[in-house]
Amino acid sequence: MKLVNSFVNLPLSAALTLFAVVTIACTHNGTSPLPDTIAIHRPALYPESMAYDAASQCFIVGSLTTGTLGQVRADGTYFTLYR
Repeated sequence: MKLVNSFVNLPLSAALTLFAVVTIACTHNGTSPLPDTIAIHRPALYPESMAYDAASQCFIVGSLTTGTLGQVRADGTYFTLYR
């Protein structure tokens, strides 16, 4: 409750500045190198874990069903890293 009261007591210019900064920070700029959906082109692969590797711009996926760790590129191609 104190946070709300503190925000209400801010001068109008400070409140508007804070609102503008938060709004701009939350805006999607559409420059993502990744598509909204990536279909993995690998039969019988059911990823149970996933992480994004920004350095190589790909996903690292682990699958218990295949016992592999692999790399998935933005176009959906899959490469086995560890079996």
